[in-house]
Amino acid sequence: MALPARDPEELGQNWGKGLARCFSVCEGFLDEETSMRLLPIPDSFVCPISADVMRDPVATADGCIYEREYIEQWIREKRQRRQAVISPSTGVELVSQQLMPVDALKKAIETYVANRPELHNSFGQRRSVQQAAQLLQEELLDKQVRHNSIEDELTRLQKQMKDKDCHITEVEVQSQSLSEELERVRAELTERDDRDRSFRKEVDEMRQKHQCSHQAVSDLRSQLVRSQNRSDELELVRAELTEKDEQDRLFRKEVDEVLQKHRCSQQEVSELRSKLASAEANCNQLSSELVFARDAAACLKEELLSSRSVVPAAQPLEEQQQEQEEAASQSGQSDFASCPIEAELLSEPSSQSHSVFLVGQYAEIHGLWSRPDLGNAIGRLLEFDNGSGRWRLLLDTGEYIIIKPESMTHHDVPQGMRPMQFLRPGPSGASVTSRLVTSFMSFMSMTTMSPQLCDATQECEYIGALAHELFGNGAAVQEFLLLGCLEDLIDSLGSESQVVQELAAFALRLVGSGELIVEESGAILRLVNLLFESSCSKVQNEATMTLTSLCYGVPGCRQDILEELDPHKLTLLLVPGGANGQSVQGLAARLCGVLSHGNPPIRDALVKAGVVPQIVALLQCAPSTASHGAFALGSLLIPPACENLRRSIVAANAIPSLVGLLQSEFFQVRDHALCALGFLARDSPTNQLAIATAGTGALPAMATLMRIHAPTASVLRDLINDNANVQGMALEAGLLQSAMCCLEDNRVARYYLNSVTEPSSPDVVHVIQVLMVRAQVSEQSATIEQAINILRSGGLESKTLVCHVLWALLSSQVSSHFGFKDQIIQVGASLGLQRMLWQHCCR
Repeated sequence: MALPARDPEELGQNWGKGLARCFSVCEGFLDEETSMRLLPIPDSFVCPISADVMRDPVATADGCIYEREYIEQWIREKRQRRQAVISPSTGVELVSQQLMPVDALKKAIETYVANRPELHNSFGQRRSVQQAAQLLQEELLDKQVRHNSIEDELTRLQKQMKDKDCHITEVEVQSQSLSEELERVRAELTERDDRDRSFRKEVDEMRQKHQCSHQAVSDLRSQLVRSQNRSDELELVRAELTEKDEQDRLFRKEVDEVLQKHRCSQQEVSELRSKLASAEANCNQLSSELVFARDAAACLKEELLSSRSVVPAAQPLEEQQQEQEEAASQSGQSDFASCPIEAELLSEPSSQSHSVFLVGQYAEIHGLWSRPDLGNAIGRLLEFDNGSGRWRLLLDTGEYIIIKPESMTHHDVPQGMRPMQFLRPGPSGASVTSRLVTSFMSFMSMTTMSPQLCDATQECEYIGALAHELFGNGAAVQEFLLLGCLEDLIDSLGSESQVVQELAAFALRLVGSGELIVEESGAILRLVNLLFESSCSKVQNEATMTLTSLCYGVPGCRQDILEELDPHKLTLLLVPGGANGQSVQGLAARLCGVLSHGNPPIRDALVKAGVVPQIVALLQCAPSTASHGAFALGSLLIPPACENLRRSIVAANAIPSLVGLLQSEFFQVRDHALCALGFLARDSPTNQLAIATAGTGALPAMATLMRIHAPTASVLRDLINDNANVQGMALEAGLLQSAMCCLEDNRVARYYLNSVTEPSSPDVVHVIQVLMVRAQVSEQSATIEQAINILRSGGLESKTLVCHVLWALLSSQVSSHFGFKDQIIQVGASLGLQRMLWQHCCR
């Protein structure tokens, strides 16, 4: 059985008492007169360093016991001398410098001293001697430290003296060399003065020659101006000749076609002559009927004008037509002459079909780098030029443009249009023909009938013909408003026939006078009712597009439309299955975007109604619907956009869908997706990284789109700005090479230069600068070499854009840290820049 542990203090006390009572025998052990005396102080109580009784014994790592004060001093001195700490007793290096107190020994020493009173005085004297020795030792150490510091200071001063002596020697040598250089420079200056005097003489002679040749130069300049004028006239003549050659080639082609068509047999000619005779008879009969119909229409017009008090009853019809001609000449929007081209029904195939387009068909324009203002314009196809491969389009503004088929997409229009005659533009000031007046009067006569007597099919035909007459014809629109047909057209929106409702909404959109439509009581309400209550998707589409057109045309119309619309009902229309088709949902989303454009109160109302998740869901639908959804998101994000709205769009998982739309083959889809992504990436590193990593990543798609799509550079600038992670991904995706390809293409470079005003630089320049700073040295060198090659052999716009890039790389903030200046000079950019400057001065 193990004994319990005893208290160290009790053990030490018993130990001390026992030692204090021990005696030693001075004489022989068996002598009777043996004297007894106390034993001396035990060696275990004495410190090996101080040779005195310990007061606070501690044990070291080797097992020896010392006085705490002396062993700590021993360790401290060894450390100060940077020596190994060894044991004072054994001389072995201490593994650990930690000291362990020996409480039992300490208690034994205290008990021993307490029981030996004769040792108190000797201990006190010994302690005072030790303290005095310690004090003297400390003073000696202080003096030794001061002595060492003084010696160090003397050594430093001696070293400084030596350095100054060396510097004085170097200065003397340098002064001697400078004196020699000064003498040499003085000699060179003397020589230069001599050469300057000779040069001055030569300059004086050259000035005399220049004064003599100045008159000749003036004569040459005048001759040069005359030659330039002649060259301009020659260019004009060449252009006219080229145009005439093109016309002659077309005429020859038409003549060849006519000759080929008329190569028929005599029997066919006789049959044609007989048919022609019968046709002439029928034509004469129709001419008489047409004259009678025109007279009846003129009478009916006079009666209606007198009843509506629009034009005085006494005013003759000839004066009215003369006023119409003057209005047409003043409007300048669309002037017509009587040279008709017969077109067929839109629903039937045409003999003149090119690239899946038909004469009379409507087409939406997109992707015109030279005309960004025509991004959402809709035109009507008039004729196709086989020689140039381009269509001739009439816009709703009355402007005619020539465009390639690949820059157009088919645009649906209401069905049921009757065959009609399109009119080519004639000389300025051509009058509005009586055929327009006939169409107006026919429509007004139908609207004045009672609903029981009104034929819906015939009314559809009249409204369709009226819509064609109004399209792109400013004079026709003025006549339409003058006759007061707008109110009747708005009333047609309430017809029971869905076809009539569709055509009326379409014609109302072509009128273009948004202020008058808004002023007409009930126009917006009826369009809103058609949007929410009609069961026909075509009617809903036309109503939505007309409301959208009113928002574009009239600034204050958005609030009026919102008052009639219920945002919650509009949100339900966007829910899957809430409308009659995806096309209706897409147009409704576009209406939301147009309503919220630059109007925070309307935007907040729509967001509160919950349109954001529904619009984001539309991004997964058909391309046209997804395009409208992306447009709506971009309009909602137009500054000032709140951060909560951006978070809600991101939370609805819009970024992967928008990145996926960048792969679309349709221009408008990519354009609207880029716009929305640009707003999401602006000043948001989290969104920037999410866009760069979503799906397959937006950066590879943007690298492809930079050369064919204008806003890509602007979006990239927002995406990679101040985001090192995205910059590295952009370099891996090849964006630096794609940006340099934009500089090589002179057409693309011209567009980028025209999109900004000086002194601003295009966004593609900023993209190249950011990527060059991040790129490796090999990529930097290859890019600079490519830029120099463009300076040598590129077009003027490409060279100008390269100069912008070099200027950005040579700026003080960039070049001072990355050394682009040396790289640009090494590859020989100076010569190219001088040549560029010379070409600019010559121009």
